[in-house]
Amino acid sequence: MAEKNTGPADTGHSELPDDSLQQFLKKIAGVALTYQKQLIIAGAGLICLILVLSGVFYFLAQAQNNASARLLEISRQAEAIDSEQNPEAYEGIKDRYAALIEDYGYTDAGEMALLRYAALCLETGEPDRALSLYETAWQKLKNNDQFNFLVLNGMAHAHAAMEDYEQAISYFQQVLENQSTVIDDHALFNLGLLYEKMGAPEKSRQAFEQLVSEYSDSMFADAARARISG
Repeated sequence: MAEKNTGPADTGHSELPDDSLQQFLKKIAGVALTYQKQLIIAGAGLICLILVLSGVFYFLAQAQNNASARLLEISRQAEAIDSEQNPEAYEGIKDRYAALIEDYGYTDAGEMALLRYAALCLETGEPDRALSLYETAWQKLKNNDQFNFLVLNGMAHAHAAMEDYEQAISYFQQVLENQSTVIDDHALFNLGLLYEKMGAPEKSRQAFEQLVSEYSDSMFADAARARISG
């Protein structure tokens, strides 16, 4: 009589299959061996890219530091000038701002220099030149909520100085529509003055009243109240 087999049943496989992770790692190893030279070249290229980017970031940081130092120096020189006794000295300051912008216009300090250069031109009776600079600044800063309202304000004043009151009003209104409210009281006061010059007393009064209502502690509030009371 044949002896009964009590061992495990035959499943039809002589060996258990390899683990799927092991199979995957074997494939990766095979690919690495096949393309070893290409991978070494790619790795070297990545290292070179990292080194280039590190150099670029270092250069930009140095440029920002250099531009900031020059801007601070020029600003101090401008503050030291007596505008009544030596107004022509500002021409040298303008030249220094222009040189800074040419060298470092792509930095934050270069953009700030552009705004200060434009403002200085406006203060020294060059609204045309100021407007051109503000327009350049707008292309750089129109999406920068920290500074774009200053550009709009500068363009408004430049147009007002050229007696283009409608354009000035348009830009002051854009200041009010801007996300920043830092100089809204200033814009409202100037709107009131411009509407007076345009022969629109009702709009002028509305601007002054809005200023007093919304910015009662503003440095322009008392002057606005005086305009309202006649």
